[in-house]
Amino acid sequence: MNGFEWVVQSERVSKNDWQTVSKLTDQFGHFYCLKQQHSGPTDALAKEANSLRRLDEAGVRVPPIIDESEEFLLTAWVDGGQATLQSEAFASELVKMHLHEANDFGLKEDHYIGRVEQPNGTYDSWICFFREKRILVQKQLLMRANKLSEKQIIQLNRLSDRLSDLIEEPASPRLLNGDLWSGNWVYDGEGLPYLIDPCSFYGDPAYDVAMIQLFGGFPEDGWGLYKEAIGAPSASAIDVYQLYFLLVHVMMFGEMYVPAVNRILNKYGN
Repeated sequence: MNGFEWVVQSERVSKNDWQTVSKLTDQFGHFYCLKQQHSGPTDALAKEANSLRRLDEAGVRVPPIIDESEEFLLTAWVDGGQATLQSEAFASELVKMHLHEANDFGLKEDHYIGRVEQPNGTYDSWICFFREKRILVQKQLLMRANKLSEKQIIQLNRLSDRLSDLIEEPASPRLLNGDLWSGNWVYDGEGLPYLIDPCSFYGDPAYDVAMIQLFGGFPEDGWGLYKEAIGAPSASAIDVYQLYFLLVHVMMFGEMYVPAVNRILNKYGN
């Protein structure tokens, strides 16, 4: 492996059509996570590294970055495996992230969720940001890919027009992971949670909670701790934020997510 002569063992962990993730071992038995980009946007790994730095600067536990380039991102390996029910430790880390404030909603630089482009920009209003840079951008991407029906387009327009009835304007922008499904947090051998693969920006904490509940579920013992510190989102906010993630999944993976999209559109877009 060119440039990685110190590696004594390399094990592929996962591969998709744009990235490969490998577990590397050096001569001292230390482990590293190597993510390599082999198609798609050339700046995706740089944007992911920036997201990790934002979380790290806020005191959120993330794997330390060891090295990076356009082609790869090398971090420490968190050797605890997939998230289990270390729920209070996870909730505490999430509270720490969601209490970290900024001046503006959004972010100055654009980035990606998976391989789907996610334009940003800074806004005074979260509702305006979410409408312009999440729902309507995703609608345009899906329309260009011919993945939306005429009825769905009309419903999305109606839903976006009434967002202020469905989600609340947060008091201040809070740091978000941006892609917090259950596969994007792991625990080390001491049970300490680490957040991985973020596309971080500033917005409504309920956005992250919606993703957790959509793909994996919030660990029950930690939910009370989180609600006491941050508050519980409304049902309509969870639905609307989940709609965005489902639209992204339609873009990435196809029709299997369409029924869930239609359920929310039929509820709020008629």
